[in-house]
Amino acid sequence: MKKLFLCFLLLSGHTLGAQDLISHVPSDVTFLFSWNASQVSQKVNTRQLLQQESVDLLFQDMVKGLDSLQQEEYYNLLTNPETYGINSKQSIHLLGRNNGEGSFYALMFPLFNASLFEEFVARQAIITDQPGEIMEMEGYKLVQMGGYYLGWNETIGVIADGEAAAPQYDFTFPEENPYDYEEYPTYDEEVPTEEIAVEEAPVIEEVVEEVAPVEEEMIIEAPVEEEDIVIEAPYPMDYTEEEPYTETEAVTGWVDELLNRYFDQSLTSNPDYLAAAAKPADAHLWVDYRQFMSMGQGGMGGFGAQGMAALGGANQLIDQMYKDVFLTMTLNFNQGALELQSQMVGSGKMIEVMKNAYDAKFNKKMWKYVDGRELLGYYSVRFDVEDLVEGFKEIFLSAMADMPMFGNSFSKVTDVLGIIIDEDALYDLFKGDIMVAMTGVRQSETPVTSYEYDENFNPSQVEKIVKKQFPEFLVMTSYGNEENMMKLIRLAESFNVAISMGSYYQIPGGTDGQEYFLALKDGVLLFTNDGALIQEDLDSGVAASSRLGKMHRKNLRKNVQSMFWDVQATWNALQQTDAAASGGEMAEAMEKVQDKLDSISMLTSRKSLRTSLTLDLMDKESNALEQVLYLINQVVLEAAGLKRI
Repeated sequence: MKKLFLCFLLLSGHTLGAQDLISHVPSDVTFLFSWNASQVSQKVNTRQLLQQESVDLLFQDMVKGLDSLQQEEYYNLLTNPETYGINSKQSIHLLGRNNGEGSFYALMFPLFNASLFEEFVARQAIITDQPGEIMEMEGYKLVQMGGYYLGWNETIGVIADGEAAAPQYDFTFPEENPYDYEEYPTYDEEVPTEEIAVEEAPVIEEVVEEVAPVEEEMIIEAPVEEEDIVIEAPYPMDYTEEEPYTETEAVTGWVDELLNRYFDQSLTSNPDYLAAAAKPADAHLWVDYRQFMSMGQGGMGGFGAQGMAALGGANQLIDQMYKDVFLTMTLNFNQGALELQSQMVGSGKMIEVMKNAYDAKFNKKMWKYVDGRELLGYYSVRFDVEDLVEGFKEIFLSAMADMPMFGNSFSKVTDVLGIIIDEDALYDLFKGDIMVAMTGVRQSETPVTSYEYDENFNPSQVEKIVKKQFPEFLVMTSYGNEENMMKLIRLAESFNVAISMGSYYQIPGGTDGQEYFLALKDGVLLFTNDGALIQEDLDSGVAASSRLGKMHRKNLRKNVQSMFWDVQATWNALQQTDAAASGGEMAEAMEKVQDKLDSISMLTSRKSLRTSLTLDLMDKESNALEQVLYLINQVVLEAAGLKRI
């Protein structure tokens, strides 16, 4: 059955985009992944992609141990799914849900001929030597093969599995006592007694007769059947009104719910989902933030809020932060580029907090310090510290108030902390923005002492200057109150972490010849290993003609989060450093992608909370999906010890 499940995943390459099956998806799913092959098929030849060597290796592993006829059946399923009644004109959806009943997932696919599909399933039971019985259910048919459950009606097929939640027993006792003790006297009550006249019985003399001794006979007693002893408890011991779900009942109930739409509302009732799904996309992912973060409490995969699970009230905090908050992601394979867009949507408190926090402006004074001539990349993020802290504080206090172990006392503790900590001073000190830039490669000269030996092996000390190359970096952040910032720097001075050099500070480095510098200028704190920038250009910055280009300045100004990485420039710079010669992990990773990946950029809109991640590829003529699958194919072949023919 596992092999059959993998086949259906590969079938997603044949399906065309439609939302007909979404009405069978409950509104409370944890995630839903949809593949729109209608749009993909217009960009690439999916049949040709399925003929790559890596796909063939996967197929050969799937059909291992099967005879030629069985292998042919699987191959036909991949290449011609219509033969088995599968509708190749609608999307395939992978969905999962994590709630109080357990954790479940399902692969949902469309059918146009249920009879053909049923014949295929019946043959699979024989092929896999798992003769599952096809059961007639209410409105659909169901069969179990292996660890999966397969259900279908006239138009929809579902492969499902899951894990039922542990039963929750009710140990509370009823208030009423089943015994009425009022019918019996208490210990404090006096029991009336009556005097009874006792007559003396006459004395009868006992006559003892001599009897001849009789031989003792063994008397065998018949076995007595022991009765089952039933001890009635004074209180009922039923933990639940009904027996908890078995694993089979839980998963089949999930299949029944999907096929018969036995739920309150479908996902189509969510306007945010409809708006997100309406955008053209090759693939779409929908995630319920609250359920996803709660999965660390023991749900699917055990990831999410693992670090918070130790708190007794983690669920309250998660509910306050992520209730009615959803993540929508769209993936598009374009010509020469791959684009991934994500956005937080919904009406939850987190949406309001993030929108307020992201309403911050870029400090343009940073531009003049970034040298763009040999730019490798940069990352910039900014937010309003006060709005962010106050927003999270409100959510956190509200969650703490709902926890029995804390209650309103927690807010009183924070009030006391507010007296000790001057929050306004912190808001004025740290402005909430940071920019990191890699501006090229710098060279350092380090004196090294070595020894040379003459022909008689007599050593002589030799001083040499060793030149090394390092990536040049610059870190900047805005500050408000310079007097308070100087207090922190003077504290660093007292620990010899910073050494005053007049207008700037030197940070002691290692023995590799690198030097680090710290400076404050017009509300900008700079930390870098570029000594010339601090020692010579601190007042004026780099020459105007050498600064960041217009496109980068626009992205930094309009987006609260900006990232750019020039892969080609980084590869060329890496070749100049010791990292390339040493063959480190970074060098090996870069070598594999440097001829395929041109640059990566990421932008987060200031108002919409929408993030766009773009991978620009070297080949501008081919579709990104073809290039990505080609790269995966190469990696798989290399791992298998094979070479592409």
